[in-house]
Amino acid sequence: MIPDFSQVAYATIFTENISEAIQFYNKTLGMQIKYQTNNFVMLGTHPITVNIHEAKLSKNQDFDSTQIAFYVHDVERAFQYLKS
Repeated sequence: MIPDFSQVAYATIFTENISEAIQFYNKTLGMQIKYQTNNFVMLGTHPITVNIHEAKLSKNQDFDSTQIAFYVHDVERAFQYLKS
């Protein structure tokens, strides 16, 4: 049986220009700023939280430019399902 992956916990986005990202997510989409530093902002509109990190992106980066996390009821079952 497929685990329930229907609830997104948060999305993490990496950008080279955090000011433009804040403008888009806060001003254009209306997401409220929950927390902010010089190179990080957490915005939210229930039920989703969007984390934005400012980072220089390159072809040789060791992280993905976007990450999405899901709530699951049984992590081990979800892991085994995805592994199979």
